Amino acid sequence: MVLYQQLIHLCREAKEPEKAVCYGYKFEKLLKEMDENKKLWEQQTYGEFCEGYIKTPDHLYGARVDCVACALKLDAQEDAFFFLKRLPWEQGDILCRYYPEFERWKEIYTSSFRKVFSKFWTDASIPSDASNSLREGEALPVYLLFQKALCLLQDNKTDEGGALLLHCMTHPDSDEAYLRKLLLKEAIRHQISVSLLAKQADWDTWVFVAKVVEELPYTLNSRIQACEENLKEDYPFHSLCLKKHRLRQKLSKGFPLWEELIQTLEAYCLCIMEFYRGLYHDEIFEVKNISSLPNEYRFASTVLEALAKLEQMQMPEAVRLLGEALHIMPDMTGVITELFRQAARRMDNPALHAGEEFLKLAGQMKDTLYALLDTSQTVQASQILKQVLPLMPEELELIWIGQELIRRRKL
Repeated sequence: MVLYQQLIHLCREAKEPEKAVCYGYKFEKLLKEMDENKKLWEQQTYGEFCEGYIKTPDHLYGARVDCVACALKLDAQEDAFFFLKRLPWEQGDILCRYYPEFERWKEIYTSSFRKVFSKFWTDASIPSDASNSLREGEALPVYLLFQKALCLLQDNKTDEGGALLLHCMTHPDSDEAYLRKLLLKEAIRHQISVSLLAKQADWDTWVFVAKVVEELPYTLNSRIQACEENLKEDYPFHSLCLKKHRLRQKLSKGFPLWEELIQTLEAYCLCIMEFYRGLYHDEIFEVKNISSLPNEYRFASTVLEALAKLEQMQMPEAVRLLGEALHIMPDMTGVITELFRQAARRMDNPALHAGEEFLKLAGQMKDTLYALLDTSQTVQASQILKQVLPLMPEELELIWIGQELIRRRKL
């Protein structure tokens, strides 16, 4: 039995899934024989090779998880379910070790994963000792309830799926760190209230939102904002924390141009300052105590001062302050570098220093470009764009026209 457990793992590592599944069945058959005749355990025990060693969670369930992974790779759904239902579904403290593995399976074997996990609430062959009445929806372990909720949501059964996801948030096992992160991520994705999660989370645990926002694609930034608004009235500090990370995502992944970049950076810094001013007494923010404040607050304060200097065209002082901000929070280097780059481009941009006549002419040129596009005169439009774009490199309408010309040339 020890050898079978070792072989299962080695075959998975060696990318021989068929052999791993085969050894898995041999192991389960032998385990059943041993359990049916307890004297065999006594007779076979020698040194560390004993029933306890075989049934140690890492050994027993680790081998079964390896078999599930190999069966999914083979798209052998019945085999995957055979080993999957033998995991300790009612022991959340053990099962939670495998949540990251389950999520990897869902990403790699999406269709098979759903079909296999769906069997837990549709298959009548589940043995009574595999769970506490797994076939009764509400009695399902929390991770299986979570997967069932996602299936309902994917099938556009939004009311049922949303209600079940909310139920998962109140489950006793929902405070497990990785599962809490999954619940928040899917609640944001499907626009379901996260108030229940906020209610259960103190400041030590709510910091997990940073990881959630970091892992969500930027396309969901507006949905994060909606969840943030939902929390604002009852959980203002939880809302501010979510807002802070949303704005940071927008700065690092949204590629905002100058005006939006400045506005977003300012909003980010103001959000940080509001957050900490709500936590500390006013005297903490006196100049003599500034060095004792968190780096995040000192960064925000310094950047706001730098932005004010930029607006006043006091470039040397603005550069000095931004350099100071980088030393406080080096992980914001990308954002500050982009701010420098766009500021330098604006200083060399003739459109910013042109008079009204130039801007009027530029507007006429854009009208001409649109007219040429309407009549499919792409060659003439390209020639004009080459002359106008260098004068207004950040003009969004011109950028769009350039993209449209490229698209039409490919047709």
